[in-house]
Amino acid sequence: MGLGVRVLALACAFAIASFGIGSGVEGQSPVATPGPLTGGALVVADPVESSIAIFSTPDHELVAQFSGIEMNTHAGFLPMQDGRMLLVDAAANQLVAFDLWSIDGPVIVATVPVPASVSHIAVDPTGTYAAVGSSEEGSTITLVDLTTYTAQSFDIEAGEVGLMLGGDPLTLFHRNDVASQIEAFPVSDLEEGATSPVSTVATGAFGHGEGIVHSLGRIYAATDDGVDVVDFSGSELTYHATLPWESGELTGGRAYFVRVGANESVIVSYIANRGTEETLWGDWTNDVYLINTATDEVVRTPLAPGLVYRLGLAEDVALFFNQHPDGDFAHIVDVDPNSPDFGSVIQSVPLEPLSNAVGPDDDPWAGESRVVTISPDGSTGYVTAGGDGYIAVIDIASGMVTGRIDTPTALGYGGYILAVDPGVSVWDTIGR
Repeated sequence: MGLGVRVLALACAFAIASFGIGSGVEGQSPVATPGPLTGGALVVADPVESSIAIFSTPDHELVAQFSGIEMNTHAGFLPMQDGRMLLVDAAANQLVAFDLWSIDGPVIVATVPVPASVSHIAVDPTGTYAAVGSSEEGSTITLVDLTTYTAQSFDIEAGEVGLMLGGDPLTLFHRNDVASQIEAFPVSDLEEGATSPVSTVATGAFGHGEGIVHSLGRIYAATDDGVDVVDFSGSELTYHATLPWESGELTGGRAYFVRVGANESVIVSYIANRGTEETLWGDWTNDVYLINTATDEVVRTPLAPGLVYRLGLAEDVALFFNQHPDGDFAHIVDVDPNSPDFGSVIQSVPLEPLSNAVGPDDDPWAGESRVVTISPDGSTGYVTAGGDGYIAVIDIASGMVTGRIDTPTALGYGGYILAVDPGVSVWDTIGR
């Protein structure tokens, strides 16, 4: 099909009737809903077992479990300001919207079919729209109205798609790594069938990872050149700067994962330098990479060797982990730009070995792994034990493992987790 619009309508009334309060979704019914959450939530996904478990925090009691949902870990979780949480069901190719703080306990409030295998989701700051994209060749980008749960899909060349929603008028910003550029599509134009960008800015090659700082009107995109920074005013894009991967004596590698920190004051990432194909994974090096958005100052700090994958982000600190043949650790990093220790690794916390840990000569991507998250206030960290069915609980202030949460499933390959609190500002509007 050529350029144009394909409409995938899902009426709100139908969504409520079929997927509404307490009913779950066909094949995705809640296993247990004892009652509403009174504090925070720890959401635990096990895509291998097609399970979502929700624990209350800080008491870590199991509140609800949903079966039949194969959470797409590449698209990640996307918590919203109003208490909803979005994820993608990879098996059913649908966007799933939860209400974590419903008076009846966590419930699924809607599902929206989306074409192809989804790899990225984003929302606008008001939570009115979600953009959903796939990296499959020939796939489309879908815009979901989160007030009616209706969707429209647009024939826009995606590449390794990166999506952001922001600006006034509301605009879909698209990192297109096929054309190596950032593109702007006003949402009103898309809804009328126009699928050509109104503005573009060239970037470096092989874009992967991006963040949007709404208060500055600025996009940060990770490419082979460095972090390409692009300003936007309405739907008009202009080049701002390219911030280098190199800092001081630390060189080599690049980042592929970008997050926006509290008050949009910092961009948080990490640089993986994995050498050649012959380099054993235990010899990989990893550095913390931070950008002060007020000054464009770059801080790059050694983190740990081995495998590092994603991170948990709180108000002033971030939580990383590394896997290594000699032992695994969780790492607490200062990400407050106003701190004298900005970018420093505050503490490294030893973790119990995985029962089926990856061997030094094995492929770390094919074996058991971990995932981390941290409470929004930065007080408690969580690290999964892939295949072992538990989550280590870390007291951030003391830098010690202080407990464990046994999970209903084994958390194969580490599963996926998110810690979220009600009423806490959500600065990052891209799924992670």
